[in-house]
Amino acid sequence: MIQEKIVDLHLPYPNEKDRLVRVYIPEHDENQTLPVIYMTDGQNLFEEENCKYGCWHIREAVREEFKNTGKSAVIVGIYNDNPKKRGKELTPKSIGKFQYPSFMAKIMISLFLKPF
Repeated sequence: MIQEKIVDLHLPYPNEKDRLVRVYIPEHDENQTLPVIYMTDGQNLFEEENCKYGCWHIREAVREEFKNTGKSAVIVGIYNDNPKKRGKELTPKSIGKFQYPSFMAKIMISLFLKPF
């Protein structure tokens, strides 16, 4: 059995400091594969002390889901520490200018290629 852990990654962000991405890997069997869920506002997902607007307690939710159904998932939490840029990052192009269209794709590609 592989124990749960959170892996912190610092990925390059256009024209700014690196962006923190936290990956929660739940307890699982060695050869077990798990689905991956990508979540924005990663600073709110795991620990109360990192949250400005309240913690979502995702780690506990994944544990509870496993307890109730036997199903689990890897959670990728992409931080957004700048509320002024949050809207630009998440706004669909059809209703506004998507400022960093390739950033989310770069995060996904780098995570797919990074072994844990």
